[in-house]
Amino acid sequence: MKIHYRPAEMQDLATIMTIEHSGFTDDEAATINSMHDRIERISDTFLEAVDEQGAILGILWVLVLTSAISLTPCLIKPFPISSVTSTRLS
Repeated sequence: MKIHYRPAEMQDLATIMTIEHSGFTDDEAATINSMHDRIERISDTFLEAVDEQGAILGILWVLVLTSAISLTPCLIKPFPISSVTSTRLS
């Protein structure tokens, strides 16, 4: 299966929220309003992983930290909705 990435779309908010709540408790999960804001404000780094038919397999944020010394990308592998887990990186 080929996985493609595209900016998160407002029309997919319900599916995005399902994915969010499958990986976080209700206390930890983003609210629908905050997710709406993320789609509006950072859609260039808030992505959907989709299959060849356009079905959403997962969501990810691409975090790029820059400094005068280095550029450090953080890439997150998407998982099918049925096996979504979350990992906090520190």
